[in-house]
Order: sequence, then structure tokens, then C-alpha cells
Amino acid sequence: MSEFLEVICMLMRQINGEGLKIFNNNWVGVPIVTVWMLFGCNLIMDQLYTGEIFSCLTAMTQPPVPTTFSGLIDSDLHFVTSSWYATGVGTQSSMLQGKIIPVYKAIFKNISGRMNQLREMERRMILVNTTSFQRNVEVFENITESRALRHAKGWVDTVKPFAIMDPAYVEVFWERVLKISGRQHVLNVREDTPFHIVMVTYVDNNFMSEVFRGRLAQLASFGIAKLWTRLDEWDSILVYVRSVYGELVQVEFRKAMAGVQDTSLGYEDEPVLFKYVQSLFILGTLILAAAFLGFMIECRNPCLHNVKFLYELCGDCVITFVKEM
Repeated sequence: MSEFLEVICMLMRQINGEGLKIFNNNWVGVPIVTVWMLFGCNLIMDQLYTGEIFSCLTAMTQPPVPTTFSGLIDSDLHFVTSSWYATGVGTQSSMLQGKIIPVYKAIFKNISGRMNQLREMERRMILVNTTSFQRNVEVFENITESRALRHAKGWVDTVKPFAIMDPAYVEVFWERVLKISGRQHVLNVREDTPFHIVMVTYVDNNFMSEVFRGRLAQLASFGIAKLWTRLDEWDSILVYVRSVYGELVQVEFRKAMAGVQDTSLGYEDEPVLFKYVQSLFILGTLILAAAFLGFMIECRNPCLHNVKFLYELCGDCVITFVKEM
């Protein structure tokens, strides 16, 4: 039994001087164990297993955020919106609750499943007060500091995930300002949503229109239009960044103008999944089984006689060794 334990310890890289004596006159076990030590055990124990542990400890996994409209409704997320319209002197209402959702209710009035989803969304919709610059700053500070967002229905715990529903340009504003802090993970949900964006551009048609169109086309061909668009997008964002983050605004402005991809956030990293290295584990297990077989065949110690060894291979196949007297 001592030799049996020494073999197991050796295959798990627990080697001592006395344990090496079983290598004497063994021409099968030595090369197999050598391959196992250099390849199988080193790869599995030192690389994959250790790497899996450090990966799980250091990588930030994706939060369980719904990727479809149905999944969003079935979740327990709050729906935060900042788009509002005035309903009176000093009173505001949500654009989604008061204008957009009623339109879709009329469209889907004969589809009970969609109507229930819209009613549930309307019930959980929360309007945050962004009627002034200072109100906006307070909202962003509360989110970045993980403080609760107060509203008419109660409060929203910003430590937990929540959904933001606003027009596209407002979503871009939220996303960029919140990502600068590096404390929030912002995901864009684009699949299977019944809400659409309609953009209309108009211009007066007079004798000067063609002149302006020609000049603007020249500027667009030189890339000036894209630069103006980028400046316009970042103008209001950087104003809030200066109020919330201070001097960080200069760094973010240089990144925006240079088109630098922000790599400071490590949220996209994921732990190594076992399915990607499953074949290597199976190969290492086979090498381990071959090494074990080699030692058992060549060991001639009397204490191993009349002993039945059960070795489970890959969880299903059980191999029994019986040595006759």
C-alpha cells in the first residue's frame, strides 16, 4: 500500500527522495511519468488550474443584464428616464409614460402579451429630475457615489443594476459621463425593443440653399463635419464632467479628440471557461492513467499481490486490476 500511495503522490507532483526508488528497473513507467511531469501535470496544475483561479479572482464577469425587451420586463430592474415634458407650471411628466408608451398601447391593444409588458414598464418607470444643470450634476454624483436616486415613487438603489431609457443622444450622454468614473458598467441593449428613433432634418429652400449645400459638402469631404459632430457631442458631456470629476475633463477631452479607445475599464474580461480547455484536461487524465498503469504493471512488491485496485477514469469507466498469486 505504501508504493500505491507513493505513486499517487508522485503523479500529483509530491515527490521525495525515498519515492524515487520505485523507478528502479522500470522501463515503462519512467518515460510515461516524465511526459506527465513535463506536460500533463505542469499544464493542468500549474497553468490551467492556477490560471483559472486567478482568472476568476481578477476578471470582472458580465452582470446578468437582460439583452431582450422581454427579458428586461421579466427582470426586477428599475427603468430610469430623464426625458420629460412640462404639464404645468413647475410640474413635469415622463416623456415615455405620457407620450410614447400610450402610442404603443394603441398599436398593440389587441396583443395581450405586449400590452402587459407595456403596462409593467409604465408601472416601473421612474423619472429623475434633470430640469436644471445642478439637478443633472446631483444625479450623476449620486450614481457615481452609489447613492440612492430619490424620486416621487421612492428611491432607486444605484448599487444594483438598473435600466436607463432615453433618446439615443441622451443615452450617449449618460453612457460617456458614467463610464469616465470607471465605477459603473454601462451596457447598450439593442435587441427586440419596440421603441424606435425617428430623426427629421429640414432646411429652408431658397436661392442660397444650393450655395450652402455646396460649401457644406466640401467641408464634409474633408472630415470637418465629423469633427463638428464630435465636438457637439462632447460639449455638453464635458461641462458635466468638469462639475462632477474636476480636472479629469482635460484628459477625457484629449481622448475624445484623438479617438482613443478607453481601455481603463476591465469589465469585458471574463474568466476562462472549462469548456475551452476540456480537451486538454481529458488528455492529461489519459496520460495520468497511462502512468498509473505503467507503475502497477512493473511493480513486483509482494504487498501488492491479491489487492484489487479500482481506478475511476473520466468518471464513468472503472478499470479493475487483479494480480494472481
